[in-house]
Amino acid sequence: MKRRQPFQTRQYMLANEYEIYHYQDVTLTHVNIHHHDYFECLLFISGRVRYLIEGRVFELKPGDIVLINTSELHQASIIDQTVPYERIVLWLKRDFVARLSSPQSDLTGCFEAPNHQNILRADLETQSRIRTLLSQV
Repeated sequence: MKRRQPFQTRQYMLANEYEIYHYQDVTLTHVNIHHHDYFECLLFISGRVRYLIEGRVFELKPGDIVLINTSELHQASIIDQTVPYERIVLWLKRDFVARLSSPQSDLTGCFEAPNHQNILRADLETQSRIRTLLSQV
């Protein structure tokens, strides 16, 4: 994965399978509400941020994993700009995730199952493993 990149407002993918970005912002106040035709997985590293997903508001904690499917309207709102808003964002095409699935594990379920959760609170060990894996991409 590349080092931190400037935030881009583009909400469409250029790659066929996935894209990964590492952002750190101190001037961003919010992201306009939107949805897109790919899954989004965000690892929240730092900042004071509220995330609106389909009318529900979540105050993110470092290490939170945010999972958003293709139809969910979502928006980040920065509460305190004195704390850098840092995150690693992974965009995944649905068909790519489906190809990685097996009959025993449908990976699209964490985005599309009726009872899917948008926010997962990862312990420190899991956060560390995820960051290590993402750094190898």
